[in-house]
Amino acid sequence: MFIFDQRQKSESCTQSSNAAPQSPFTRLPSTQSRLRQSQQTMSESESDHTIELNYDNWYLWDHHIMSTILRKNVYLAFDPQPVDPRAQQLVNPPSTTPSVTITPQPTSEELTTYREELKEWKAANNIATGIILGSVSDRVRHVIDLKDPAKVMYDKLKAEVAEVVKQSSNSIANWIRIELFNRQFKDKPTLDAFEKHLTFYRSKNTTLNAVGAGIDDSLLAWLLLNSFSPNEDPIW
Repeated sequence: MFIFDQRQKSESCTQSSNAAPQSPFTRLPSTQSRLRQSQQTMSESESDHTIELNYDNWYLWDHHIMSTILRKNVYLAFDPQPVDPRAQQLVNPPSTTPSVTITPQPTSEELTTYREELKEWKAANNIATGIILGSVSDRVRHVIDLKDPAKVMYDKLKAEVAEVVKQSSNSIANWIRIELFNRQFKDKPTLDAFEKHLTFYRSKNTTLNAVGAGIDDSLLAWLLLNSFSPNEDPIW
């Protein structure tokens, strides 16, 4: 028995010694595996890059917010909050009859559905509000309330930026109008000079049209003709 055990141990040692030594690098990930991991990390880093909202980058910020919310699968937060089926409802009958307030009596199944939908909506809203709050600069942060739902935050920010852009556009439009009224033709009366002068009026009015403050053709023609009159040597 002892001889048999020794023989087994000897054969086991022989097999172990004849086995190919395992390289310490065989457990390391391959180059392709490390490359895939690196690309995945870079992709996640780029997708999590934050763009802060200012008064001059709404469209870029809006694209960033919407793509992030969709990627996080929380667009449900932009839907209305589920309504409690037990909430009182105001019924407006014909004008001859006064309004009546009724309290519905929902079934247990309806209450269960409402609680599940509300829980899902709140979870999505918490993530969406976090995304928005983390992507707003200090210049516009005062517009929103921390207690607001995500959709309310989004609508407030959109209205604020639109109003500031409108005011800025109106200010620019006023300066362009003043520039057109004061413009005078002072170049040597050549065809190229006339064409350059006319192009100036057209381009400025195109800018005004872009912000909804364009000048009608009759006034533009009067401004153009008036720009020639003060010359000491009239062209007509």
